[in-house]
Amino acid sequence: MNFFVYHKVPDNLKGDILLPLNVLQKKFPQIYKQEIRKYRGREILLKKKIPFLQCLWSDVLHFSCVHPQKIFNALKRVGFQYSGDAYYKVNIHTLNPKLWVFFLHEIKGKEIFSQTVPNYKKIQRVSNQTIKYYKECFKENKHPLLYAGIPHLLFKGPLNVNNYEIIDAE
Repeated sequence: MNFFVYHKVPDNLKGDILLPLNVLQKKFPQIYKQEIRKYRGREILLKKKIPFLQCLWSDVLHFSCVHPQKIFNALKRVGFQYSGDAYYKVNIHTLNPKLWVFFLHEIKGKEIFSQTVPNYKKIQRVSNQTIKYYKECFKENKHPLLYAGIPHLLFKGPLNVNNYEIIDAE
């Protein structure tokens, strides 16, 4: 069975290779300065260790397990007006399984990571918890973290995306 994950096509991508933040910092410091802004107020995450991969949060690429259109639809239902973006659609079976781990969610402060492929149908939807979060942000007129509560595949290292399909989410 195909299992796809999604990564936003960076606005400032140089070439065909997605780079984790720590590599980006060394190769393209100006782009790193733009990208690191996403972690303003959450800098502690960058030093977080990723189980199984023996690396830091800033050493991995983050892929959503939920199709981006479903995320944008949920945001729009709540009242947000986001314009679409382009995303790489990546079949996980094209990735070296020794280089990825699933970050499924957090329960009562405990993070759940898995090296086995989870039930795809269960994790390919926007959870009620995430929708509740979006609603709270909208009510408070705050920009939400788009992927909060969304299961992720964390991939260690750079990734050549030259052969992956690009899809649009509106």
